[in-house]
Amino acid sequence: MALAKVYHLTASGKDAIAKKEGETTLPLEYRRLLSLLLHEGHVNVLLGRLRRFPDRLIEEWLKELEELKLIAPGKAPA
Repeated sequence: MALAKVYHLTASGKDAIAKKEGETTLPLEYRRLLSLLLHEGHVNVLLGRLRRFPDRLIEEWLKELEELKLIAPGKAPA
């Protein structure tokens, strides 16, 4: 499955990042990734901002966040 080019937060995703440290079981890396997606996130920008992590790992995180319905794929602007 190919990654979408752009992701945006779902209502559940917005709720998840609004929670404080002790109020969620969501891993820190996922919360960081969600915070980068506040206004929509192009996958190439996300990969660049999280360069310290392997691309494959970021792709896995995005897929899991999508499965958890915290983010949704969109289309890149033309």
